[in-house]
Amino acid sequence: MSLEDVRGVLAQFSAQGHTVKVRELIVEAGAERLSAVDPAKFSWLLEQAREIADGAVRPRSTLSVGCS
Repeated sequence: MSLEDVRGVLAQFSAQGHTVKVRELIVEAGAERLSAVDPAKFSWLLEQAREIADGAVRPRSTLSVGCS
């Protein structure tokens, strides 16, 4: 999965009104901007964004594995 793939999906979620949540997920992934997110976290980031879009937001502690 590439940065461009993730950017495209997150842009769709942002256009659907989830801009603040998308930004929070990027920060939770340990970065200030999407391009700084560790590619190993791309799958997690998309999973969380999809859950937000579906209205099934999980607790913030879901990123405890692999974070530094």
